[in-house]
Amino acid sequence: MKEGKGLLIVLEGPDDCGKSTLAKMAIDNLNSMGYSTTHLREPGGVELSEHLRRIILDPENTHKLDALTRAMLFGASRSHFVAQRLKPELDKGNVVVQERYILSTKAYQGYGDGINHEQLNTLCEMASRGVKPDITFILETRRSFDMRSLDTKEFMGKPDAFEAKGPEFQRRVWHGYLELQRKDPENIKLVPYLDLIKESLPSEETLMMYRKLRLEMMFNHIEPLLHKYGENINRQSGVGSVS
Repeated sequence: MKEGKGLLIVLEGPDDCGKSTLAKMAIDNLNSMGYSTTHLREPGGVELSEHLRRIILDPENTHKLDALTRAMLFGASRSHFVAQRLKPELDKGNVVVQERYILSTKAYQGYGDGINHEQLNTLCEMASRGVKPDITFILETRRSFDMRSLDTKEFMGKPDAFEAKGPEFQRRVWHGYLELQRKDPENIKLVPYLDLIKESLPSEETLMMYRKLRLEMMFNHIEPLLHKYGENINRQSGVGSVS
């Protein structure tokens, strides 16, 4: 039986995989079904956590922070975020759609940076304060579908600390995501890349069709949870808050 109120849906994956767009579409869909929703992201979400986010992701700090220090900063940010923002939203009975959570730490710091997995699991347990996702979706991208293209990735503007680590690091991260999904297929679902977009500059109509197909894949798993835990979920209608 599920512990606590609300429902926590987490979207994971590499940078530029469409987490924000799909999260907003999921929120709209849930609102139309009459659920009270909240859209969150990590790292960040509250003032102190946003400050730590800027420190962690600043490319100027890439070589100043060793991997363990970076992981502990993520842990501090998460612990504060869970206490101040995530847990209160779930306690209200809201459906929370969140970009990134525990799996990001395990994929990026565990598989990408090579931190001992046992130590990292302990850090994640402490920082999350017992708040676990009800379901997690990993969004595959064209780059993760064909990892060779990571070598030629072009960034819009200045890459952050993790983008600047290069293609080999990104390969390790993606391998980590796949390993984590294989270990827990019931709670972690892979939303595959759909090789439907052939144009280099696809139309908005084509992109919307692609996004709707991926959203439908997600809701095939979300709707049973909404029915199963309906008594713990706030059904008040209204526009969900976004943070």
